Amino acid sequence: MVASITELTTPRTADQIVTAELATLTSGGFAVDAWAPGDPARTLILADAQALTVAEGTVASLALGAYGSTAAQAGEGWLDVFMASRFDLARVEATYAVGQVRLTVASGAGPYTIPAGALLVSDGTLRWRSTNTIGVNITSAAAVNISVRAEIAGTGGNVANGSITRILSPANAGVTCANPVIGATSTWLSANAIDREGDGAYLARGVARWATLGSGFTRDAVAYWCRSATLDGTPATANAGCTRIAFGPVTGDGAYTVYVANATGPLGGASVVAVQAELDLRKPLTDTPTVAAATQSTITVTGTVAFRSASTSGERAAVLAAIRAYVDALEMPDDGDTTTVDLAGIHAAIYGAAPGRIADVDLSSPAADVSVTLGSVAVADTSGVTFP
Repeated sequence: MVASITELTTPRTADQIVTAELATLTSGGFAVDAWAPGDPARTLILADAQALTVAEGTVASLALGAYGSTAAQAGEGWLDVFMASRFDLARVEATYAVGQVRLTVASGAGPYTIPAGALLVSDGTLRWRSTNTIGVNITSAAAVNISVRAEIAGTGGNVANGSITRILSPANAGVTCANPVIGATSTWLSANAIDREGDGAYLARGVARWATLGSGFTRDAVAYWCRSATLDGTPATANAGCTRIAFGPVTGDGAYTVYVANATGPLGGASVVAVQAELDLRKPLTDTPTVAAATQSTITVTGTVAFRSASTSGERAAVLAAIRAYVDALEMPDDGDTTTVDLAGIHAAIYGAAPGRIADVDLSSPAADVSVTLGSVAVADTSGVTFP
């Protein structure tokens, strides 16, 4: 009998296999009830069941891994194998936040030398290590900027200006640090980190690649190339981080605007340039795409979230993260459309972050659903959420 997809992808447990084998032997006239624990016949059945469980699990992984919609269920790495074999696509891996901190030496202290890679700074939770390859001299004459890289990969290293205030090493008396705005940018970061590409986004990018096989420049093809752009055009470098796009009006002469954003907000200048270069390389002669960073539409969430009993810092952090995740997951609207930040969706995200633990949610902002228009990307500001 040919097994169904459900049977192929649902391995039996050892107990289920033992039960089935004993039933078969019973129907064949074997007195299985007379077999005491430790009986050689029962032991052989148990050993056979263990082996069959492993074999059926392998069969299930192979069956699930054969299809994009189920490959992720097969276990770690199966979707990556599927995408590499079907679409020749590698997953976008997380990158590390890179920026500059400013070291100031108090009058009368120093001079000091920061050895290569020896500066370790922190915001009290996370750490960043200097990337200098030679010693850097610091004195009280003037503050010195030094590049640092987050020790953790992903957006967790993209902390706010002014949050890095601790020097963990070296322990030089009279030296303080900060991460102020440096240069013309609005952030201390020179390279915002991105998170590892999720299974859903990875699969969607692969499916969209079919659109690139045609001679036209369809919406899916544009989306694919935007999301695949790298910072210097080579696959080995960091991905530009574009995960969300929206189209402005198409005028009929081939000119149109593509608004771009990443998973947490507007795309940075270097990434916008990289996406523009990718589209210019791929576009037909009749197309004139203009890539523009989406404008941030801040969704200010203010109010109280009361737990049924004393909450932990982890529970409070989970609530704030759930609000941001809900807003960050919203797509940007195309021309003629709007994206709605649903007030009920925010409430659902809060309650879902700590099931059974939240007694009451009282939000003063937003007071109703919020519409996000063309060219804007919704970003949640949760600094006004308190936990009485």
